Amino acid sequence: MTFRADGDRLAALGLDRRVEWWRVDDEHRAGRTRPLPGGGGLLGITANGTLVAVRGR
Repeated sequence: MTFRADGDRLAALGLDRRVEWWRVDDEHRAGRTRPLPGGGGLLGITANGTLVAVRGR
């Protein structure tokens, strides 16, 4: 899991290989991606919150 640079969102990779975005202030899910091929392991996001990397195990 990783936080956006502004601390407003949390990205967490689930067992179903989807990245779930959470709003930190109210603890609600803000969205999720489709299943990512080979997803698992490490996430990387840019300063503006764009998902740029998912590294498989």
